[in-house]
Amino acid sequence: MYCQNCGNKISNEARFCSLCGTKLNSVQNIKEEKISESTKSNSSINKEDKALMVLNASLKEGLLKSINCYIVFFKDKTLVFKLSKERQNEEIKKFQKELKDSGTGFFKGSAAMMSFLTSFGDRFYKMTPEEILAENKENFQIQNNKISKIQFKQSLTILDEDSQRQKMGDIKIKYPSGELKFQHKYKDSNGNIKKVLSSLFNRSLKYKGRKSIVVLGDKDGFR
Repeated sequence: MYCQNCGNKISNEARFCSLCGTKLNSVQNIKEEKISESTKSNSSINKEDKALMVLNASLKEGLLKSINCYIVFFKDKTLVFKLSKERQNEEIKKFQKELKDSGTGFFKGSAAMMSFLTSFGDRFYKMTPEEILAENKENFQIQNNKISKIQFKQSLTILDEDSQRQKMGDIKIKYPSGELKFQHKYKDSNGNIKKVLSSLFNRSLKYKGRKSIVVLGDKDGFR
């Protein structure tokens, strides 16, 4: 698992982080009832404490392993919420039951399901950092002033003579414990992602990418 204070990778049996010394699991005892109440209404959350942006991405955890996650950006910290397959299946089954109980038809149900999966991260705008961390011991946070470099590369639409395909974008975050690498599908056509990242990281941000590129011939650009 990871230290929820600094993001350092530690053993599941550890009681203290070997890097920053933080006592572990201190925020994991928050009752589920409190989390549920907070996600229903964000009236008790100060504007300064709300998330500024939530991005869905895939976190690389090795050469062949990756996990679906959400990167939650706050004014002073960045959180990584790991969505395990078990949690994802649990949420899908719960939502399917709600659709069935409401008598929603197949086509409307399919559209609602797609919308649900893409908007799952919206719930984090109604939660505090502590509540997000408490949902899973694998979740962790990094203080923004500890991030030495963050790179955002847009997702690209690649056009050739016969077809078009999507190339995943990437996000890289460098901090004292190492580097996190993510893949995503955001094109940032309206520039909102760049705006938020620039406001948080300023000179530490490296932003690059184009919306589309044209390739003539085969994948190497030759006929």
